[in-house]
Amino acid sequence: MSSASLGRAWRDRVDLRAVVLLTSLWLLLWGSLGWLDLIGGVVVAVLVCLFFPLPRLEVPLAFRPVALARLGAHFVGDLTVASASVAWTVFTARRPPSGTLFEVPLRSTDELFVATTAGMTTLVPGSVVLDIDRSVGTLLVHGFAVYTPEEQQAFRHRVWRQEELLLKALDPKCEQVLVCEPGEPIAGQSALTGRVRRGASEEGEE
Repeated sequence: MSSASLGRAWRDRVDLRAVVLLTSLWLLLWGSLGWLDLIGGVVVAVLVCLFFPLPRLEVPLAFRPVALARLGAHFVGDLTVASASVAWTVFTARRPPSGTLFEVPLRSTDELFVATTAGMTTLVPGSVVLDIDRSVGTLLVHGFAVYTPEEQQAFRHRVWRQEELLLKALDPKCEQVLVCEPGEPIAGQSALTGRVRRGASEEGEE
């Protein structure tokens, strides 16, 4: 293969925005901002792009280093606090703790930011995103030891803060999006909750 062909293949497969995003996720997972972690993240991101080509990102991104660092620090803080809280609840509860299903409407309806917010929410101990309604930017979440409407609302505020930092770090139109308030939870049994319950019923019937 000629050098021109190699260069073309490199440009086709390695998207700088994908490398930055994958490297950022690598650093968030490791919870460290050292030089070795950064270099390792870049190498892993490039290898992923080369051997597992990703679709080209059609969403324009605006990388703001200070906001990105703030996002990473906040996420690591959430991981630490949530891990300690879950451990404390498990070891001090008199009976096995459970939780509730509830919806978290987001500000953004962009697939990339909705999916990233969902992924970061699931990575935090004590919360699992079970479904996503991309058309309205709503997550269906199971919150560990979250029972009352007040506790659910407090959980939503934590997710909204995470989404806000994400948008400030990467969304070029974040000012327009953040002007809007998150939508209200869908009243009654929504399409998201209905899908989950129908799936559980079908599994029970089998």
